[in-house]
Amino acid sequence: LGWAARPGEDSETEALRSGLIRDLAEVGDADVLARAQALFDDDEAGRAPLAAAVRAAVIGAVGRVADGPRFSALKRRLLAATSDDDRWRFASALGRAPGAEQAREVLALSLTDALPANLATRLPGMVSEGRWHGELAYQHVVEHWANLAARSGGMFGAQAWLLPGAAWSFNTVPQAQRLLTDQQRLAGEPGAAVAQRVASRIELLAAIQQREALRLQPALEALAAGRR
Repeated sequence: LGWAARPGEDSETEALRSGLIRDLAEVGDADVLARAQALFDDDEAGRAPLAAAVRAAVIGAVGRVADGPRFSALKRRLLAATSDDDRWRFASALGRAPGAEQAREVLALSLTDALPANLATRLPGMVSEGRWHGELAYQHVVEHWANLAARSGGMFGAQAWLLPGAAWSFNTVPQAQRLLTDQQRLAGEPGAAVAQRVASRIELLAAIQQREALRLQPALEALAAGRR
């Protein structure tokens, strides 16, 4: 496929390329991450603009391993963005950043007027979806519930999704129960259905994790015995 679109290329090929970049970056492929960072740096320095065909995928990949300078560049672009598409794209990339302090910086934006309220209140969910700092995102929503609930308003069930969205990366039964308890306390009955849906997903992940751990146990024991 390569990184550059070819003349006459169809949309399916373009989507496949972007999907591969995203998926390989997600599993930490060193070559893909290095190439994405190089393309982003060239764009940032004005040497070569990011090609439209891979722009979103490259930005997401850079967010996954963003160091200090690249994280700052992504944040600056988010705050300067003039289109909703770009705001959501850069916000999602920032939510994937690996550092705890970076996550706190992203979460802090949810309490300011720097971004539209519908995006600002989604930031905890984006941090949780990034998988690194789900607990930080969840605690942030609990601690700042009144502020976030007021900012989210009642449109499209946004308030009901605040806490379940921040719990998206949870994968244990106690975490599922915690979500249900906290949601009932903070959001009340209007948030019960959403919390139950996400709690069921968390419990399913916990069951899969337990099943796979049991399946792997004999192989791990055999490997350990072979090393003695």
